[in-house]
Amino acid sequence: MAEPILVARSKEAIFLLPKMANRHGLIAGATGTGKTGHAANARGEF
Repeated sequence: MAEPILVARSKEAIFLLPKMANRHGLIAGATGTGKTGHAANARGEF
């Protein structure tokens, strides 16, 4: 089974389970906050 992918850190770490990655996602944020780079990096994990 593939390892969970770290997607965020706050009070605790937030992970994406690869078996759930066939679901839709939303990346929202203001201009210049790195949305495109994050999406490219996340896609590269699969």
